[in-house]
Amino acid sequence: MMLVGCICNDYTIEIDKKKCKIKGEKLVGSFSPSMTDTDFSESDIYFTGAVFIPDEDGAYKMEGTVELTKREFYDRVSSYYEIF
Repeated sequence: MMLVGCICNDYTIEIDKKKCKIKGEKLVGSFSPSMTDTDFSESDIYFTGAVFIPDEDGAYKMEGTVELTKREFYDRVSSYYEIF
C-alpha cells in the first residue's frame, strides 16, 4: 500500500447558513486495497486520509479525516503523487 499526497480543488461549503470557501486543502492517505478490483463500485470507499488546511500564517493544520468514493476523489482532488 502506498501513501499518497493530494492537492485539492478550491470549493465552497455552507456552515451555519454561511458560505465558506475552502482554499489550499491537502489530503494525505491511501487508496483502498480493493481499488484494483475490476468490480470496484463508485459507491465503495476509494481513498481514506487526513485533511490539512492552511491557517492564517500559511502553516498547515490537520482538520480531520476523510473517506471518499472514487467519484468524490476525482471531483475534489486536482492532482496527487506517491509519497512512499
